[in-house]
Amino acid sequence: MKNLNKCLSLGLFVAFSMIFFSCKKVKPEVSPEEKSIYINLLHSGTTENLRSVRFFDANTGFALGASGSLYKTINAGLTWVKSIPVVQDTSKTLVDTNMVYTRMYFVNNQIGWITGTFNAKATATATNATARKTALLKTVDGGATWKNMNFNSDIKTFNDIEFFDESNGYVVGNSGLIYRTFNGGATWVKQESGVTSNLRDIAILGSSTAMVIGPNGVLLKTDDGGVTWEIKSTPAKRAFYKIKAVSNNIIYLTGGGEGNTPNADKAFVYKIDAQGNFKEITNSEYSVFYFYGIESLNKGNEIWTVGHLGQIFRSVDGGISWSEELSKSLRQETLYDISFPTSRIGYFVGNGGVILKVDLDKE
Repeated sequence: MKNLNKCLSLGLFVAFSMIFFSCKKVKPEVSPEEKSIYINLLHSGTTENLRSVRFFDANTGFALGASGSLYKTINAGLTWVKSIPVVQDTSKTLVDTNMVYTRMYFVNNQIGWITGTFNAKATATATNATARKTALLKTVDGGATWKNMNFNSDIKTFNDIEFFDESNGYVVGNSGLIYRTFNGGATWVKQESGVTSNLRDIAILGSSTAMVIGPNGVLLKTDDGGVTWEIKSTPAKRAFYKIKAVSNNIIYLTGGGEGNTPNADKAFVYKIDAQGNFKEITNSEYSVFYFYGIESLNKGNEIWTVGHLGQIFRSVDGGISWSEELSKSLRQETLYDISFPTSRIGYFVGNGGVILKVDLDKE
């Protein structure tokens, strides 16, 4: 009888084991391409929301904080040194610390710009509106020092700045603002955009050609250096956020979150040619509200885009197919910008001080 019980127990153990292992979820084999992709969290040392990132090489770069700070690394993101481009005058009766930086752009590793607004109340009775100052900051020494190049006392909110070379550039902002400089920002000329939208981003396609985007499907183009701006037709009144020019005939545009189409609340990626023709190349599996940052490598064939809830998508065939990379970062903070100093190394920044590094050479 004891032997029979042992046999029964052994039989039950074997049967249970077969059922258990047959029900165990088997992780699908990862393709060779996916094995080569690694996204790791760097220790930024801050919880400040980060809006822009720019790396000059695989080791040296900046991350811009939305609340007035700038962070620099010279060792590929292992450590970051914080600086304050504009120091507020704390001797005033009241100091408003509501500093808002929107974008950072570097012409080269020495000349760079920061756009946004900052406040320093002159008196205890001053209002936020009268105290607010436009931030149009320039560095000529690689970020060691900054000077506000704002050109008049009007209160303006600039959202993006970009240069064709050290001398020629544009800055765009709220209420349809577009200004052009021909002398490296010493003076600026206001241009007539023809719109009142809050312009968000600009892409320079050549010495005389540029495109500017805004919410509700606003797309402007100039072919004469900004003397005139043409309002281009767009496929839908979507909220455009970021535009990236790879060449005159390959332009990528991201956004989402508003509009009057069935997919108005979905993120998107469009490909545009020089004539302004649109082709949607959005990942069919997207499920996020907004794509903010976009970067393109390999003559436009490789595309990275980031956005709401930490979503990261990658295409290696010009947007025909996409892979979702969120699972490799394991973060859910919204990401805003991308910088790839090499074809193998990239950096993403976002809310809560999150900085992610992509190293495609790691095993």
